[in-house]
Amino acid sequence: MKFSQLRNSNMIKIVSFLLFFTLPISCKKSGSGSLLVHSLKSGEYEVYKILGDSSLQFVSNKIGQLNEQLELHTGNYLVLGDCSYQIAMIHSGKTTELIAHSLTFVPPIPSEAGDLFSIQCNRYPQTHPPQQIRQRFELNVFPGMIDMLVGMKPLKLNLGLDEFKTPQNLTFDLAALRVSPVTRSFPVEAPPYFISPSEGQLAITQPQEFGKWQFLMPGHYTVTVNGTQREVDLKEKESISLDPSYIKFECSSNIDMDRYQAIKGEPYTAELNDKRAFTVNTVYPLISETVNFRLDGATKAEILTLQAQTLTTVILRSVEVSLNCGPWEWECLGKRDISLFETNSPYPFLHGSTDLPILFSKDEVQIEIEGAQSLRYKIPKGKRDSVFETGQLLLKPKVMFKPGQLSLLMRVEGDNLNVLGQSYDIPYIRDTRMHLITGAYSLSHFYVTGAHTQTGGTQLSSRIQVGIKKGEVKEISFDYYLPEDKFESYSQSSGNGVRTKVSGKDRPFVAF
Repeated sequence: MKFSQLRNSNMIKIVSFLLFFTLPISCKKSGSGSLLVHSLKSGEYEVYKILGDSSLQFVSNKIGQLNEQLELHTGNYLVLGDCSYQIAMIHSGKTTELIAHSLTFVPPIPSEAGDLFSIQCNRYPQTHPPQQIRQRFELNVFPGMIDMLVGMKPLKLNLGLDEFKTPQNLTFDLAALRVSPVTRSFPVEAPPYFISPSEGQLAITQPQEFGKWQFLMPGHYTVTVNGTQREVDLKEKESISLDPSYIKFECSSNIDMDRYQAIKGEPYTAELNDKRAFTVNTVYPLISETVNFRLDGATKAEILTLQAQTLTTVILRSVEVSLNCGPWEWECLGKRDISLFETNSPYPFLHGSTDLPILFSKDEVQIEIEGAQSLRYKIPKGKRDSVFETGQLLLKPKVMFKPGQLSLLMRVEGDNLNVLGQSYDIPYIRDTRMHLITGAYSLSHFYVTGAHTQTGGTQLSSRIQVGIKKGEVKEISFDYYLPEDKFESYSQSSGNGVRTKVSGKDRPFVAF
């Protein structure tokens, strides 16, 4: 290449280089405009350049200040305010002007740290997630349809361009609601409480700490504290502070609740209002004036009236029926049911298991062991914790036929003032094993002698004294007399039975 050609080529490159850097500068100056958003308040807004009408792709994010000009390249822009938007066209050398209205939410009392005020809304239909505004009481919104959730109440506004030509300030008076701070005079289990709207279709709730306010639109709300509820009507500029009450289910320190959980597989709890389970020896705040509670195993709930800022203690007594199992003898522990009855009541009010403390709150209580139904044991009145030891009674019937002698009934009866009632009829077709609380009993026999039919003869009764000791298995055989036809049927089906003749000395009972 000749020198002159090389020089011309280099000049072309230099000119091209200069044009590359100078042309954009001149274009920027000639292809720019500005945006001015008028408002009664100060604040910020966001600006995104729209690449194309169909693509809805946004770039060039900028922050603008209300009432100050913002220089932008020419083109279309998405301008986002609080809960609203506008589309702005920027022309070269011109200022595009918009207006933003102010929304002011006025709390009835000054907001402090920990208080709650929230607004949720969509600024633009295709922007996700929704805008979340917290602890800000002034908003700047562009004209149009405004749809927001203020606290937990919907608020819809139509700020049309034709209606408002200049920026406006719209004011909304709020209300305030809280549950008062919990007392520190005793340990309290105080998770957050909840407020939710009582009307409308919105399923929304907000948790809050005790002693902290929630600022809300006027309306009807439900306050929930530990499964208890209070309905509240809030008016504009009103502040309501609800005082909690307190409840405690208290058992004595002698009860090993860890052992209870190990055997049962779950902790002991009392259920409040059929919703919330409470553990023992813990103080819980509530908001209702009247509650019902159901102890573990209870057949029905009990009603309790509470007072604000007052601790109500439900004193729990306990009873345990021991089968003398080993410490971790799982095949034995808790394997028999225990029923608790009030005096003269035919139905139990609570069910539990052997080898576990059974907690109850009533004064005069009797217990019944599975397998020894209708034999009830008095729990000493006023005693906080009771433990009953048991032994076993193994009854072995000897079925026989004696002309003129028929057994009517065989049962176990208590032989002391603390045992009431008597067992069911002891069956003659099998052995019967009964777990009985230690003490004195009688095995009573009711029979007919001198009978030629089942309805004839003289009815007599006799008994054997039985003492039950802790861990003892006492075995007793007894004679049971059947009519000849039943005896023959029994002998054929079982292969057992003894045929004897009538003799006074053969009787195993002493008549009385």
